[in-house]
Amino acid sequence: MTTSHKKIAIFYTDHDDEWTDPYGNFVDMAQKLLNETKDHPSDVEYKMFHIYNNEFPTLEELGSVDEMGDSNYIGIFITGSRYDSFDQTTEWIIKFRTMLDHLLNDNDENNPYPPIVGICFGHQAIAKTLGCNVDRNPLGFEGGVVPIDLNETGQTIFGTTQLHLSEVHNDIVFDAPKEKGYMNWGSSDKCKIQGLYKEHKLLTFQGHPEFVNEIAAKGVEKTRAKLKGSDTKGINTDAQLDEMVANTKKYQNDGKLASSKIWQLFSQIL
Repeated sequence: MTTSHKKIAIFYTDHDDEWTDPYGNFVDMAQKLLNETKDHPSDVEYKMFHIYNNEFPTLEELGSVDEMGDSNYIGIFITGSRYDSFDQTTEWIIKFRTMLDHLLNDNDENNPYPPIVGICFGHQAIAKTLGCNVDRNPLGFEGGVVPIDLNETGQTIFGTTQLHLSEVHNDIVFDAPKEKGYMNWGSSDKCKIQGLYKEHKLLTFQGHPEFVNEIAAKGVEKTRAKLKGSDTKGINTDAQLDEMVANTKKYQNDGKLASSKIWQLFSQIL
């Protein structure tokens, strides 16, 4: 009897960019963090699907089982992206949300799809698929290492009252899903929906557990350069951006704690 390796599907929803050097792309950083925090056997395999390039798995593959009747995929990890999760014209984004709709809403004992983790764009695309309002943040860019106040759900998940995560985003989720079982777990000064949770099914992060502090600082500087000469209506002044960079030295990104909870979700114990 053969034993197949358990797989994690990584949906890469962007393309490589030199600003994340020397840490690699979003997939490289995600795999590094997951490898540093896993307590699983070494035969867990990461399978990357380049969603931006229209490389999609089939629903049949994601829901497939081995000869023992156990799922071949133990989890799905969706990366961040520079693109808008709420875009209504770009083919791959529309196709991606359609796939998410099946994975989230057809997920039952007859279609046992693996639990899903969404990071930044992934978090927003999931929320949009679940009927939430997702759009530009009227309070502007949120970056650096951000303190996140955890509500009762978040405290139960993470075992603390505050989480610090690297953030680089202009868009936010404005409201939690109305469907039963989905809960927001924390908020920051600029973003009230910092992540979503559904038992054994879903864990999302507006922040980037996989971004080390240096990458968070580089993300702020990348945004500063982009904003130069643009009309920001007084939002995101240089002083505010300076404070975001300072916070990458003041706080430590709690990526490993977040990643340990990702593994618990994939193990169906969260």
